[in-house]
Formats: sequence, C-alpha cells, structure tokens
Amino acid sequence: VQRPLAPAWLRDLGSPTLRMLPGPDSVSDAAASIDESWSLSAVSWRVGSSSDRRGVRLRSTGEGVALARRGGGSAANSGELRSKGMLPGAVQLPPSGEPIILGVDAPVTGGYAWVGQVIEADVGRLAHLVAGAEIGFERVSFEAAERALAERQNELDAAKSVRFEQLNAQ
Repeated sequence: VQRPLAPAWLRDLGSPTLRMLPGPDSVSDAAASIDESWSLSAVSWRVGSSSDRRGVRLRSTGEGVALARRGGGSAANSGELRSKGMLPGAVQLPPSGEPIILGVDAPVTGGYAWVGQVIEADVGRLAHLVAGAEIGFERVSFEAAERALAERQNELDAAKSVRFEQLNAQ
C-alpha cells in the first residue's frame, strides 16, 4: 500500500484555514472580543509581505477592514497592556488592527492583546505561508485541538515508518 509521505496538513497549503483557541486577552476589556464585536473567522486575511519567521503579519482582504478593540475604541487608543510571555502561534492585535501570528523566532514577550492561539497542530503551517496567500481562521475547542495534535502525530509517525521501510528495502 502506497501512502503519501507528506501529512495532510502539509498537502493543504493553497488557502489554509488555521484552527485557533481563544487567547488569554480575548475576554479582557482592553482586548478585542473574538465572539461578539468581531470575529477573526468572519474576515478573509492575506499574508503581508513583511512576514518572516518572527511573525506572520496579516492584511484584511476587505477595504478598510481593521479589527477594533472591545468597547468601540480602536486598538491604538484603548490603552497598552503589560508585556507577558508569548508562544509560537499567538495571535496578537497591534494598534493597526491587523493581526500578527507569532512564529517560531518570535520574541518571548509581547505587549499587544493576545486574542487567539493557533493550535499546536497548525503552528508548523505558518512556515509554509507565502506573502499574498489568503488564510482564514476557525475557532475550535480544546478537545478538537487535542485530537488534531494526536492526528498530526499519527501522520508523522506513519511517514517515519514508511521512510524506515524504504531504507530497509534497499
């Protein structure tokens, strides 16, 4: 039986949907509300040309669309947040209102609102996004995030075993 070596998450890079959990600031008064005043999943995003391993900068595909903080104020005038530890995949909302997804070389602290967290199973997809690529977000449960991580690990284990079988056959 011939199995594809590339896992499913790597084969679907054309217009990916990144799964995410709410971030720790998604419920604070200073942060954006991801389920009331706006939703990351309701807007289409393009990867900005200034994206790199430190962060994927997103630009809205709609005209003049930028996310606002809860309470009607923009991110620029709703107050600063204290710096806190960050993780790869953190979705931050800077004053521009255009989100940044932190990559693997991102700073370990950040002061923008942490409004979402790309699930661990999808963080590796960030490295494959190119400038101009359109992406979307899907909010998932913690249970779905755990299942996705287990599925990704199973795919990687299967790819390793196929490669091991190929080496032994030579």
